[in-house]
Amino acid sequence: MLIAGATTHAQTLQYEPELVVIRNQFRSIAEEALGTFDPDSIGEFSLIVESERFRSVVENAFIQALTARGKTVRLSGNDGGEEDIVVNVVVLSLGTEYDPLAGGFVERHIETTAETRFELVSNREILHRAILQRSHVDTVQTGETANHERPSLLERLAEPAVVISGAVLIVYLLFTVRS
Repeated sequence: MLIAGATTHAQTLQYEPELVVIRNQFRSIAEEALGTFDPDSIGEFSLIVESERFRSVVENAFIQALTARGKTVRLSGNDGGEEDIVVNVVVLSLGTEYDPLAGGFVERHIETTAETRFELVSNREILHRAILQRSHVDTVQTGETANHERPSLLERLAEPAVVISGAVLIVYLLFTVRS
């Protein structure tokens, strides 16, 4: 089994959306996975992707990498011919974190880990298996990214407490002023 990773770091002047970064990471993973063995003798590929989020992004990245090499790709099952390869891609982790910086900027960390497995249909032989990881770190302006601020514990507890105590105060005042 092969475990590999790569990290990129950039200070961006122009915001690159999270989805574009994730797609580039999966394209890089697909290129590395295909580069580890010689797919030239293989007829067609069947692609199976297991992911909770961004499944079509992962599929498109692998389809693009395979078709760039002149390969035919089918989505789903292993119902191909004897010489076909089933490519299984399992997204193990996919996450984005934001760390506030001075001057209205945040440092964005996007990490992706996927397991790739190439299996020969005829005898279920695993030709190649690897866990590949990509990490992207960049700096963006606060207003360019959505939902980057995580409320602190105090903020998460204070807001409901203020709302509930306000409602209790209103009810109390309604009953005391009446009498």
